[in-house]
Amino acid sequence: MGNWEIIWSWDKPSYLQGETASVTFYIESRGNTYIYISNIKLIFGFGTYNITTISGMVGPGQTLCLGKCSLSIPNIIVGIQTYRLRYHIYEYVNNELILKLLSLFHCFLYGVS
Repeated sequence: MGNWEIIWSWDKPSYLQGETASVTFYIESRGNTYIYISNIKLIFGFGTYNITTISGMVGPGQTLCLGKCSLSIPNIIVGIQTYRLRYHIYEYVNNELILKLLSLFHCFLYGVS
């Protein structure tokens, strides 16, 4: 059975209005099946960022860097913002890809003006 972890790393702990944020995505397969991830979205209250350039397959016991993307922080945002990470993940079981859709909640800190 599949067991995986999605890892993402922001280039800074906080951002100011108008700055560009950069985030790198990784997937780690901890089970004994192949995992494929695609259709990654960062969903904020101020907008959704579809990250169509990042996807990939990882084998059992492997970690794969999926890629990096950048997003612009709107000039109207202040304080702490929550976001969801949403993605399609497939597990390869018995010669068949099985779709699993997951969302994770996290906090993201902006500079307060």
